[in-house]
Amino acid sequence: MGVNRLKHISISILFLIIVGGAAILFTRSTDTKGLSAEDYKFTDVFVEMALAREMAGNDLDSLNVLYTNIFEQNNIDSLWLLGYISNISLDVEKHKLIWDVIIEKLDSLKRNPDADSS
Repeated sequence: MGVNRLKHISISILFLIIVGGAAILFTRSTDTKGLSAEDYKFTDVFVEMALAREMAGNDLDSLNVLYTNIFEQNNIDSLWLLGYISNISLDVEKHKLIWDVIIEKLDSLKRNPDADSS
């Protein structure tokens, strides 16, 4: 009986190692920063809006047209944007991660102005 029990324990430990390893690999492959697809969508939209603001300068009509195009291209509206911001407003860690991504994207665009913002 001791040998069978040891076999079951060994199999259980091996199973836990395999499942744990798979879980770690899965989470790392989906996102290294801990952000969701919606979070990345927000960062893309924010960067595009920042670029639009820079392009439009003080021309509010042009800015409105650029924002409308950004919303249409990303299948969102201002309500989605406000809802997203409201949903994450209390999550300080997520804010930091999101700002890190935004800053990374903007810095990348400064280094390579011809690169796509997304």
